[in-house]
Amino acid sequence: MLNMIRLLILSVSFIAACAPVSVAASFDCNNALNETEIVICDDPQLSALDNLIGVWWKTDRQPIVNTKNPTVDSQREWVKRRNTCASDQICILAYYKSRIEEFGFGTVGIFDHAKGKPEFFLYSELFYAYQSSRFLYRFTNAERKAGQAKLENPTIIIPELRYLEKINSCNKNSIKAEVFLVKATFKDVLGVNLSHNEQVMKEIGTHAKWAGHGDQSSSVRYRLINGDFIPYKILIDSCLDNISNQVEVIFEQ
Repeated sequence: MLNMIRLLILSVSFIAACAPVSVAASFDCNNALNETEIVICDDPQLSALDNLIGVWWKTDRQPIVNTKNPTVDSQREWVKRRNTCASDQICILAYYKSRIEEFGFGTVGIFDHAKGKPEFFLYSELFYAYQSSRFLYRFTNAERKAGQAKLENPTIIIPELRYLEKINSCNKNSIKAEVFLVKATFKDVLGVNLSHNEQVMKEIGTHAKWAGHGDQSSSVRYRLINGDFIPYKILIDSCLDNISNQVEVIFEQ
């Protein structure tokens, strides 16, 4: 089996703001106590981040970096500082992101092409000598209604690409092939960098080099569709010509 080194892909695009929602996990929006809480309930990104941090607080609360577990007193103090933002959305957003980052998580918004709006996730990264592991976490309202609120890894459809390495892509514009797809949790499978400067990503992807073969590589682009990450474009370069030239794999989706 050929070893793969996962590298960064820059496939980020942006979208406009979507319609507001009225839900939060750390407090009841029907009984919002101050201006800041009202703004959080009316803003989709702030509400989603409140969902994530609220569920993490109630269920796990284990930092993934070398830091102490947050205490009730520290959280109350953080809420007081957050509320000094009043109706300033940028200020509130900064407080949520910094609190989440204190315990080793990042936040990312990814556009769901079926639902027509972004979903917001927590993510963590562990770096090794030649690759990194990515872990993505989501919160769903269905779980909250069932009284079992928790964070979980979303699912992703992974294409099996090893057999494509044997198909010669030299002098071709595209390759038509059957692609075997496997459904798995989003856990150390993409190797993608999810940092994106607080914008909403329209797609995510990977770029993989096959060790020892120079320009040989493959890329997969994913879109979030109804909560699952679905591959919509596969590119591959299996030609040993010392020229980087990926061609599209045409496959049934």
